[in-house]
Amino acid sequence: MLTPDEQDEFLAAIQSVRRVARQLAEKPYPANIMRIVPQIQHAVDDLFAQSNMTGKEIACRAGCSFCCHVRVEAQQPEIDYIAHQLTQLPVAELAHIVEHMRARLAEKQRLIAIDPLQKPPCVLLENQQCMIYENRPAVCRKGHSIDAQQCADGAATIPQHLDIILKAEALMQGVGAAYADVGLPADTKEFTAALFATLTTRR
Repeated sequence: MLTPDEQDEFLAAIQSVRRVARQLAEKPYPANIMRIVPQIQHAVDDLFAQSNMTGKEIACRAGCSFCCHVRVEAQQPEIDYIAHQLTQLPVAELAHIVEHMRARLAEKQRLIAIDPLQKPPCVLLENQQCMIYENRPAVCRKGHSIDAQQCADGAATIPQHLDIILKAEALMQGVGAAYADVGLPADTKEFTAALFATLTTRR
């Protein structure tokens, strides 16, 4: 629970990001998202680079995918940016990603139809690693743990850097507010299904 001062600081951070992001979001589409989305993603990455100097090491490693079973949501501008980045990949690599997603989305729907409470793995996982790791959305970038064993054990609460979560959330909410200010789609969508739709519509 945040103290009143911490809540005020968090809300002030959102408004600060919103003011800066709005200047970029006002630019013509898609030039706006080509500038604003990588900036927010890099800003979240930078939070982790700074945290590595605090003594609380991030436990996440390649092949660790315990957190990749939760619903991930993103806004359409970020989805459009990620889709654009993926279309820059070699044709065969992009085709593999799209067909992998197609099969896994169908399997996910089948499993959920049997048991709506199931939490299938992300459809972008292959051999327990993210197929679009370098282009993953900000919400995935902010997810982390400082105790991998608790993740493996399915603990209800995963120890994280609260300051990273709050700063990353302020960045994301500020940018989302800027999208809404200028009329860009600001509602969130289930990321993988929306990304698949965007990629297959463009092809």
